[in-house]
Formats: sequence, structure tokens, C-alpha cells
Amino acid sequence: MYSDFVNGLHQTLIGAGYVRINMPAHVLCPGEVALWGRETSSMTYFYVTYNTHAMDTAKFPEIKKFVDECLNQVTERISARHSIAFNIFVGDLDENITSYINQSQDFALMPQYDVYFGVDMAGGVSYHPKAPVTTDKSLKKIQDTLGRIGGTKPALKSSDLSPFAQPVVKTPFLAYTIIGVNVLMFILMEITGGSGDNLNLLRFGAAQFHLTFEYGQFYRLFTPMFLHIGLWHLLSNTMWIVVAGIRTERYLGHWKFLLIYLISGVVGNLAMMLASPMTIGAGASGAVSGIFGALFAFMLVTKKRVENLDLRIMGTLIAINMLAGFAINVMAVGGNAIANSAHLGGLVTGFLLGLATTKWKS
Repeated sequence: MYSDFVNGLHQTLIGAGYVRINMPAHVLCPGEVALWGRETSSMTYFYVTYNTHAMDTAKFPEIKKFVDECLNQVTERISARHSIAFNIFVGDLDENITSYINQSQDFALMPQYDVYFGVDMAGGVSYHPKAPVTTDKSLKKIQDTLGRIGGTKPALKSSDLSPFAQPVVKTPFLAYTIIGVNVLMFILMEITGGSGDNLNLLRFGAAQFHLTFEYGQFYRLFTPMFLHIGLWHLLSNTMWIVVAGIRTERYLGHWKFLLIYLISGVVGNLAMMLASPMTIGAGASGAVSGIFGALFAFMLVTKKRVENLDLRIMGTLIAINMLAGFAINVMAVGGNAIANSAHLGGLVTGFLLGLATTKWKS
């Protein structure tokens, strides 16, 4: 029964594109451990099968250490940035093995981690995570096979153990729309008097404290986030929307992204007007900082990477965005301030909204 199951599992692995990895001989596991691997663009997957019938399970920690050394050698050789090893114990599962199956780890930023499955051939019980640990179809098929052995005894927390978040929408059309509106408004300002002309800026709805609060033109809390002063201003914010806005919409969803963008923009404009009442201001700085903060909060809460971004990279990008606002305090055209208060107000608002709209994972 054991041989049939393992042989069938190995055939499934071959069909899924896995290759058998030769392991050096070890006195504790002569032929009782088989290692398989498959490399993708973002992750390296390993399957390790253990024959507990022919293994001294009391010495499993030594065996696991040997297997980990083999895995490390392979990952170093292929320069794998992230890898996951599915450890499958087949045979009679005693407490030495089930203690490993029941353990869990902090998967936040680990470049390599383990998932444990157990198949008790005598008892007809499989031990496996409550939920599939990957969306990969071939891997899910293998996990489903493991889950069909007799009854089911979930032993691990239910979670997606991939270090990469899964997008919830395919096309970030709102981010593209915002970019389009920004470009259109910039062209209209340029052909009607220039984006650096103060009167033209006010005509299009730029931020100004006294007009907003003394004359009741509260739309100026909203409209400045679609206006830009000079081509560089437009291009820089467009770049940040491409970097963070598109990803925020793809991973948080259309309406969460729009809500965060608009509220962060309004708060940023309000902070700018309160900090500099005489300033005529425009730009998406508050809104852009907000989506950076929201994306950082999402990654912090879910403990996931977003495509090629991790928390370290996101922190660096936020620092660059903030430092650019501090360093370039006055626009070259028209003498209008890129208000640091707008950056800070938007960033804090976006971070808090990101926390509020992301489900916290234990």
C-alpha cells in the first residue's frame, strides 16, 4: 500500500514537471527520503517524501537537518529567492512525526519555509493544512490527493503560505483613468494660460485656504489632486501612480483604491492649506502618498510580497517620495510649494485606511 501510494505520488510529480534531485548518501536515511523540485519565475517548489516505516523517527531532527542542507545547496546553486518545501510523511505516524506536522512558523519574510503533510497508511488518516497552500493547479491536485486518504485531520492553520499576495482584480482601470484625467487637465491648463500661472491654477480649482473656507469653495479640497504645475510635476506623480497605484488597485480592489486615493488627496490638500494658508497649491502628492501608505499597510498586515515589492523596498520608495518632497520645496514654475504637509497627511491617512480595509491575519 505504501509503495503504491508513493509511486503514484511520484508519477503525479513527474506529470507536474518535477525532477528527481539526487541526494548524497546518509546513514540515517538510506533511500528512505526522495527529493523532487520544480522552478518557476517567482518560486522554487520542493517535495520531500519520507518513508516512516523504514526510519528511526526518534532521529528525525538529524534527518531533517540533512535534508535542509541538501535543499540549501540546491537553492544556492539555482539562486532561488523564495522556496517552499512540502514534507510528506507516509507510513505509521508516531508522536515524533506528528509534532513536526503540527508545528507552524512565522512566514512573514522567510526566504524558505516548510509545509508538513502526514499520511497514516494504517489509520487511513491524512494530516494537512485546512486550505490549499498554493493556487498552482498542479500542486493543488497533489494536495487534493493527499487529502483524500481516509478521514481528514487538519493540523496546520488555514492560510495561503505563498509569500506573494494574489490580485483581486485583473485590470486597474481606475488608476489608468486617473492618469488620463491628470494628463487631460494638464493639457487644458497649458493651452488656456499655462499650468504655472496662478490665476489659471485658481480658475481650474487649485487649493487656496481663504477661497476654500472664507468663500465656501470647498471643491478646492478635491480638485487640486488632478492638477499639476509643470511637466516634471505631472510625470513624477504619474510614475508613482504606475508604481504604487496600479498595484494598490489590483490587490485591494477598485473601490478600496478609489476611496483611499480620494480621501488621502482631500486630507493632503487640507493639511497643505492649513500649513500654508497663502499658498496656491496643486498636485496629487497627498493622494499618491496615501496609496503608498495603504499598500505598505496591506503588505504589513498580510505579510505578503506584492509582485516584486516587499516591505523593505516599499519603505525605501516611501522614503524617496517623502525626501523628494522635502528637498524640492518650491516648484520651478510659478513659485508654488510642493507642500510637505500634503505628503505627510496623505501618507498617514492612506496607511490608516489600508489597515482598516485589509483583513488582519493572525
